[in-house]
Amino acid sequence: MMRFFFGPANSLVLTVDPETISRYDLEEALEDIGRYYQFGTLTEASKRRGIAAVVFAQARKRHYLHFVPPLRVLDVPVTIFVHPDCIGVTRLPLREELALYREHFGAFTEVRDLEDHAWSDMSWAKARIAEAREKFGPLPYDRLHPTRFFSRWRDLGDFPPEKLEIGFELPSAIRPEHEAHLRNAIVFATTQAKRPLRWVTGHAATLDDSEVTWLQAEGFTGYLSGLSGPTIRSTSPWRMPRWPLEKTSPEEDPT
Repeated sequence: MMRFFFGPANSLVLTVDPETISRYDLEEALEDIGRYYQFGTLTEASKRRGIAAVVFAQARKRHYLHFVPPLRVLDVPVTIFVHPDCIGVTRLPLREELALYREHFGAFTEVRDLEDHAWSDMSWAKARIAEAREKFGPLPYDRLHPTRFFSRWRDLGDFPPEKLEIGFELPSAIRPEHEAHLRNAIVFATTQAKRPLRWVTGHAATLDDSEVTWLQAEGFTGYLSGLSGPTIRSTSPWRMPRWPLEKTSPEEDPT
């Protein structure tokens, strides 16, 4: 059983991933957390203490398969971040595709911090992927688990509108050469979501001041960071930390 001794002096942004917690353990954790916290959205957790917000930092099929049923049964709100380049299609983020070419074909072994490089420079990443496709062929998608790919836009309808908050997952770092692509992606995601998107997340653990300023101009109000810990009164919405939920019980998942 999980125990939280922080009480209402803080809030928690509960990030969930099937690779670290099962459906059974999630249900148990949420029941325990619900004794101390009120469940709400990421926006509510940023404004009030005593809130626990369940977040899908990536809208992958595995999240829906494992976690939608217990969240619906428990009537828990959820904040889901959508990746505009990958949702609804059989493709993965550029940095992840490059990492898969390294894993399956031994490509790019000379490049340090491969995923960081791809995140920082989309043109470089696209050129390397084109080279890899020409040399090795397409990625062996048939060898990847189908739930690794991203969900569909219509899957967002599995949640009642009042229980769903939608955020935007940055496909790349915020750089002048990326701005046109990012703006088009924001417009596309907002149109598909049929509501304004106020929260953003991405591969970078934190943002610098210029990146925050750019996102504020695009209408965003906060960033789900890669930092860990509870959210306290002094926490900036642009440095929202995560509280990753992980398996805590030694028993086998009975499902």
